Amino acid sequence: MTDVIQDLPTPDVADVQQVTMPAIDAVAVAVDGVVNVRNVPNKKGASTSTTIGTTPQKVLWDDDRRAVATLICESEFSLMNKNSGMAARWPADVPCVITHTSAVWAKSAATAELTVITESWAD
Repeated sequence: MTDVIQDLPTPDVADVQQVTMPAIDAVAVAVDGVVNVRNVPNKKGASTSTTIGTTPQKVLWDDDRRAVATLICESEFSLMNKNSGMAARWPADVPCVITHTSAVWAKSAATAELTVITESWAD
């Protein structure tokens, strides 16, 4: 009899990222034809508003569970991956969609309201 390995109903981050693989035999697979895939909805979402100014402020933290984040500001703002002098300018009232999981800092030329909407694929 062959052991059957089933997906856990609520996997943790290490399971999903396959940090460690279970000891199973490898099976060669050759796809012949079309493979249907489907995006599943993200599990959680949150939205906040914060005031940013001329000093870079951390608005997103490193999060391996984050699927997407959207930043919307009432005025032009700059964003960066590290609290450094290098920044990308972003126009006012244009959603900035971020699909990476790294931390993000933001600043503006004057005080402005920044809305941060995040979606996570896991709890």
